[in-house]
Amino acid sequence: MSPQQLVRPTRVKTALILLAVSLAVSVLTQAWKLSDAAQSGQMAIPELASKACITLSVTLITALFIRMIGQGRNWVRVLFLILFLLSFVSFVSSLISSPMQAFSVNPAAGLVNIAQMLLQGAAVVFLFQRSSSEWFLAMKAKRARPQEAGDKAPEREGDGKIIGPVEQREADL
Repeated sequence: MSPQQLVRPTRVKTALILLAVSLAVSVLTQAWKLSDAAQSGQMAIPELASKACITLSVTLITALFIRMIGQGRNWVRVLFLILFLLSFVSFVSSLISSPMQAFSVNPAAGLVNIAQMLLQGAAVVFLFQRSSSEWFLAMKAKRARPQEAGDKAPEREGDGKIIGPVEQREADL
């Protein structure tokens, strides 16, 4: 595996930026919706608190996914693809079944949802291009192989004491 394969490709970097922007837009949109609901009195305080906790949880999980994708975790990339496809099918089916409903209540929210789908779709395309896939495979191989000799982890003696290279040489004599 060449050192060049371990450098994060531009496509992955771009995908991470797109996902971060999408997440930021989502957080702002949800905060806006919760604020509107609170000001209009459409929801009681417990319901608002519940929706805020759900929004926070989803935001944290999404941020964790983005971080793990940035670390080269292929399974998270695949999971993100599956979740994106499920949400895309749901989004498109809701647009087909009632196209005006998405924009009649709040046209800005409808446009923001479309923008988020485009951002996430572009990120998925970038994450599954050849250079990205090669990088994810290289990162998986790097995690799977034993550490290099220079990076050798300290060994433990029978009593659990950590011994370094000097003590190891003395013990081998």
